[in-house]
Amino acid sequence: MTRESDEALQARWAERQERLQGLVADLGGVGLQFRADLAKGRFWWQREDGRPVVVASTRFLLSYANSNHSILCGWENGGMPPSATVPEVPGIAARVSDCTEADAWLHAMRVAEAVGAHYLYRAPSAQSSAFLGLWDVRAAREGDEPFAAAAPWPYVRRVLASIASELDEGRDVSALVRGYGRTFADDYIRRGTSLEAPLRSLGDRLAALEKAPRDAQRDTLAALLGEAERHDAQ
Repeated sequence: MTRESDEALQARWAERQERLQGLVADLGGVGLQFRADLAKGRFWWQREDGRPVVVASTRFLLSYANSNHSILCGWENGGMPPSATVPEVPGIAARVSDCTEADAWLHAMRVAEAVGAHYLYRAPSAQSSAFLGLWDVRAAREGDEPFAAAAPWPYVRRVLASIASELDEGRDVSALVRGYGRTFADDYIRRGTSLEAPLRSLGDRLAALEKAPRDAQRDTLAALLGEAERHDAQ
């Protein structure tokens, strides 16, 4: 794309993001916690007691890894179920290395434009930022279910299987085990629940594989996957 088209795209999405901020403010969502359930395709701004105030439909677009400054689009992310992300967009790179967060914003705008998203939302964590597409942002109505933290194990299993596959294909998975390990260990949605301790333990052991030999990474990934499967079966 040319510089001029990039600038036009950024200007158009900057206006949309201003409209989103205004809409959320008008609906009483400023300062509230956000939650996303990608399996259900739902996004909430909610009160501390869990009551939803503003809701939307959502799909995962891409992630930006702080550790190695890379972009990974949802359709290329083996840890993401196809129903939670958008389909592949022809002509848009699924992976981008050595880039900035500003580049990730621009990439997310291109994907969002291609799939017809109404707005963008960046959901940050210590290890990465997830860029989500939002549709149909509106005030919560009676009957809109509140966010409920589901068991993480199906997602953990997909992530571990995806990392193991990357390792088998000869890729360096150091950034993946570090990033996902810290994400699992630092998960705040499940703090104070019975899921916190086992998820934190698994995440710590996954992150510890960053500098391990490849054979040790492979063996430990298999063991962690088996552990996640046992948790999922309970």
